[in-house]
Amino acid sequence: MSIKVRLENDSYLENAYVGFSWTIFFFGFWVPLFRKKFKDFTYFFMFFICKILVLVVYTKELYKIIYTAVREGRLEVSYYIIVPFILIMAIYQIDIFLAYAYNKYFTTKMFEKGFYLVEKDEYSAAILKDYTYLPYTEEEFNDEELLKRYEQHAKRARKAERKKLIIAISLILAYYVLVIGLSLIARQ
Repeated sequence: MSIKVRLENDSYLENAYVGFSWTIFFFGFWVPLFRKKFKDFTYFFMFFICKILVLVVYTKELYKIIYTAVREGRLEVSYYIIVPFILIMAIYQIDIFLAYAYNKYFTTKMFEKGFYLVEKDEYSAAILKDYTYLPYTEEEFNDEELLKRYEQHAKRARKAERKKLIIAISLILAYYVLVIGLSLIARQ
């Protein structure tokens, strides 16, 4: 769900991506697999397995606390739950970082493999230059109309990204409100 630009290498067109990757944030290891980056897929999949293991340990410890509280009527908090809780919080931050950094890594690797801008693709040029993937040339600095068009493309793309952010935050908040509402209804 990031900004898509087109790059070319020997008449072969391929999509490159710029900005925060909502698909990485929500779907993780599937994105490198669909982009046919199997080495990246392996790393993301190993990270996913680590997340699952931490979540299993955390759930197991949380279950012990709840079971003791319900069956024996006493709250006995285990200190073993602290480490998985801290790891879950750290993993969430790592997920955000990966979603922010993966598109830059992916697009930079494409440039290293010899990909370049499609000729006369003003939109892709504007986006890549706005996100500092490519430098502006002297000719571009001298052409004020071109710079204004670049600015308009960049503003439009960033506006679309803000809309995606608002939608994502709204969906996450709606999910939490739904879960809390259902849990309150279930208690009654």
